[in-house]
Amino acid sequence: MTIVRVSDLIQATSERFKIPVPELLGERRMDRISKPRQLAMYLARTQANKSLEFIGSAFGRHHTTVMQGIRAVKRRLAEEVEWVHHHNAVGRRAREIAEERHNGVVKAFSDSLMLP
Repeated sequence: MTIVRVSDLIQATSERFKIPVPELLGERRMDRISKPRQLAMYLARTQANKSLEFIGSAFGRHHTTVMQGIRAVKRRLAEEVEWVHHHNAVGRRAREIAEERHNGVVKAFSDSLMLP
């Protein structure tokens, strides 16, 4: 099993919403940035099993801001099918990124052994 990192979720969110990572992690509060940011925080909690404090630190936010964002995403997922699709796509892409990273590490390790 490959572990999904918060960085994988940030990258996947950046790709899905076409928002550069620095903007996603920045201070802007516009919906087109804040809603995807909240989704990444939600996935960091649910897929990467990170604490609110850890997520807050990764996103440059206070843990109470993370809590509010997670609540907002839960509401959105219950009410808007579009966000269910975004949730599934970002989660799937983050797992792909994690798998690619894992395969690269395994290949580099096996190459370093120089076995016949």
